[in-house]
Amino acid sequence: MLEVLCLVADTARTLLGFDFCGVLIPDAHRERLLVQGWSGLSEEYVRRVNSDRPIRLDSRSPSSRSFHQGEPVAIRDVRIEPDFALWAGVAQDQGYRAIVAVPLIAGTEVLGTLNGYYTSVHTFTRHE
Repeated sequence: MLEVLCLVADTARTLLGFDFCGVLIPDAHRERLLVQGWSGLSEEYVRRVNSDRPIRLDSRSPSSRSFHQGEPVAIRDVRIEPDFALWAGVAQDQGYRAIVAVPLIAGTEVLGTLNGYYTSVHTFTRHE
């Protein structure tokens, strides 16, 4: 499954022009989202997010909000977003400033999120 999710991330990164891209899906207990596919992200970043800085489904992270709301959640500058404070260090280490989390939906079920990251501050348009 890792290969397929990495292919999804790589395709989205190429087609949409993200600097980095990740596919996040819930763990077996549906307590947190795990980065299970990625393109451009370092293995260290993925490891840290999945272990040291987990994206809990009960958090206010963009990924959790997108997962629960079934709608995209964008942050123009992660350095000034209070709800992103837990991940600010890993974001800085990876080198991104903007993020959009988009729900991956099949039928009526949200399966996870596709996250796109930009190295610079970015104002996301409705089209994006």
